Amino acid sequence: MIVRRRVELVEDYQKGRMSRRQFAKGAIALGMAGSVVSSIITAGQTKAAPARRAASYPARYQQSGGVLVFGAWQTPDTLDPQKTGLAATGRLLANVFDPLIWQFPGDDTLYPGLAKSWDVSPDGLEYTFHLRDDVAFHNGEPLNAESVQYTFDRLVDPANQTLVPVPLGYDHVEIVDDHTAKVVFTKPYAPFLTLLARGYGFSYMLPPKFAAENSEGMGLKPPGTGPFVITDYAHGSHATLERNADYNWAPEYFGRQGPALLDRIEWRIIEESGTRASTLESGETQLIEEIVPAQYESFKENPAFQVITQDTLGCPRTVHLNCTKFPTDDVAVRHAMSYAVDKRVVTDVIFRGMVEPAYGPLEKLTPGYNPAVEEYYAFDPEKAKQILDEAGWTMNGDYRAKDGQELKALFIVTAKDNFDEPAQVIQSQFRDVGINLELTTEAQPTIFTTYNRGEQNLANIFWWDVDPEALFSLYHSSQIEQGFNWAHYTNPEVDKLLEQGFIEVDNEKRMDLYKQAQVLIMEDAPAIPVWGKRQLMAGKASITDIKFNLSVYPLYYNTTLGE
Repeated sequence: MIVRRRVELVEDYQKGRMSRRQFAKGAIALGMAGSVVSSIITAGQTKAAPARRAASYPARYQQSGGVLVFGAWQTPDTLDPQKTGLAATGRLLANVFDPLIWQFPGDDTLYPGLAKSWDVSPDGLEYTFHLRDDVAFHNGEPLNAESVQYTFDRLVDPANQTLVPVPLGYDHVEIVDDHTAKVVFTKPYAPFLTLLARGYGFSYMLPPKFAAENSEGMGLKPPGTGPFVITDYAHGSHATLERNADYNWAPEYFGRQGPALLDRIEWRIIEESGTRASTLESGETQLIEEIVPAQYESFKENPAFQVITQDTLGCPRTVHLNCTKFPTDDVAVRHAMSYAVDKRVVTDVIFRGMVEPAYGPLEKLTPGYNPAVEEYYAFDPEKAKQILDEAGWTMNGDYRAKDGQELKALFIVTAKDNFDEPAQVIQSQFRDVGINLELTTEAQPTIFTTYNRGEQNLANIFWWDVDPEALFSLYHSSQIEQGFNWAHYTNPEVDKLLEQGFIEVDNEKRMDLYKQAQVLIMEDAPAIPVWGKRQLMAGKASITDIKFNLSVYPLYYNTTLGE
């Protein structure tokens, strides 16, 4: 009888005859496990995901109003989009500014944004953007070609002390007419359109008059063109984002036009993770970010809440193996180390299933990801031992040695970077195959200099990017002393492929270059990919339709609070 009642209850919920809240109460009364209830609710949300056309939206996605109170984990350094690299700032500004072009995770389509169309010259040196003529910044200035020109002029002027890298080969912006701007390069830079869509830095056009006259104001209340307007900001405390009543230029991806559905977002900065979780449980906030493993399990099991996950792009959480320092200068040692690491212990035990193992130098969602990397270095400690045996590393007590030298490596772990426990797991797994791994820690930013000098055998790194050009920063030989090639890895063939990737204008050919590079990197084993980065949030179960931009910053344009 109870079984039948459970089946009927699930059927009623799935057919829309009851709300989530009614279903959750009924399920609990019938003794259904919290994990089962949560999975059914999550599946229901997936099935109810809005289509791309407003006409097919369920009515609940058109319900506007309400205030979303959001618990953020970090204080923005500034709200000036050209003077920051912090994700904390990017997540806020993603709802205040629109890019010229939109792209979304897992979708290769480039959607018109502030530019309704664009043309690229055959030689890849000129990008002509045809701008919308109905867009205004929050302060009333019109979006026009002057906005595009000013944005890039400001970016390249050293006097402005911007932090966003200038696109390689950028030369100038030509104003063709009031709503047509041509961006000119001295040499092709193939990632340009993708980087315009990533949602920070030079993605966002600036209001020339305001930005030129209000340098301080750009860091506090920058006027964007997005669905929300910053009306109040207190550093280290909060920000208030009000609905932009004039907004009517959302990308087709969202399936509708008009202002955002929420009236307002109260952005509260709550740096301590336990405190953030408490505010969600008490109802003080409706949504929080950067949840930790214990919270992940708790919220996932509670039908009153939902856990929102989104995989990222770029390079995963990785251990770089120094190819120039003994003993990791021996490729056999690097191969053995790669086979010795059981990534599932890290992802399933330490992080309790919050993240997934990584297999290659790029995240799976990154354009150009090569699935062939997944065939390399499955956990196999016996294979690791065999490789070391054949390379002359024999057991001498607890650890191996060769020519009188112990197989000992130094892992300088970045302090407060969530790698302390994974490093200890790797240390234990290395011990099992006869490798002595010494662990020390050093804090940012001095550790970057240490890594560049190559004092370590192992270094931990990850990279946020929206294009496979990320490989250049981590694996091109030019990036060893002053960049982020902390593996001190040099392969002329890889260098050539990555250099060609910057200038190849045929996208299919360009992606193939990066796929070749990934295979060569895996064969040389300068790195052990460990786990994929992931955006993790928790919120009330009734919240609907949070999307993500290409940098995996949440977008609240279509978000509703629900019941």
